Amino acid sequence: MKNVGWGTLSPLFVLVGLILSISVGTHEAYGDKIIRMLGLDVWSNGDDGVHYTLYYLFIFYIPALILGLKFKEHFGATLGKNLSLCIVAILSVTILLVVI
Repeated sequence: MKNVGWGTLSPLFVLVGLILSISVGTHEAYGDKIIRMLGLDVWSNGDDGVHYTLYYLFIFYIPALILGLKFKEHFGATLGKNLSLCIVAILSVTILLVVI
C-alpha cells in the first residue's frame, strides 16, 4: 500500500481546479465568482473576449503535476499527475488556438 504524503495532494488540486472551472446551466463557474470577489477581471471585455479564468486555473493544475511527478510513491500521485497533465495539455492547446 502506498503512503499518504505530499503527492496525495495532487488529485485534490485537480479536483479543486475542476470544481472552479465547471459551470452548470446558466450559472457562471464558481471560479468566476471567486475571481470577481477578489476584484480581478474574468473576461478581457466585460463578459466577452479572453476568459482569464483558464489562466488562473493553472495555479491548481501545475502544482498538481509537479507533486505527482515528484512524489510518485504517494497514494493518488499518479492519478493526479495524469489528470493534470491531460488538463494542462488541453488548456495549452486551446489557448494557443485562440491566440493564433
